[in-house]
Amino acid sequence: MRLLRSWLMLVGVVQCAAVIAVFMPHSWMDLCSRLMDVDSLPTGSLPGYLARLSSAMYVVHGTMLIITAWNLPLVLPIVIPFARLTIALGGIMLWIDVAERMPIVWTFLETIALVLSGGITEYFARRAAPQTPSETKPERAV
Repeated sequence: MRLLRSWLMLVGVVQCAAVIAVFMPHSWMDLCSRLMDVDSLPTGSLPGYLARLSSAMYVVHGTMLIITAWNLPLVLPIVIPFARLTIALGGIMLWIDVAERMPIVWTFLETIALVLSGGITEYFARRAAPQTPSETKPERAV
């Protein structure tokens, strides 16, 4: 359980670092966009809104991971389904990145990060799950 807790805390803290982008001036977001070899960030309300919203969603998700880490015995049964959703999100992000013609390095790193994060989370969750003497169906009362 310690490995799972540490992993969830690490991923949560890294995701919470996105809070910087929520409050970042538009000119800084544009600079980051160009440094990552993506188009310049268009001016206007919608591009800034979407960039800040996606960053805020990372912060919310990261916070949920931290809360999960501190309440593992209570929430352990939902960790594996959420880990699998993270893996599925990797596939969805691959489709989005290809459809939007994101740079290949961006696509590769984003997809691999999500799939590995979900996979490692599921692995640690399976190791943390309490083992019963028999992993079979419970006996029926007669």
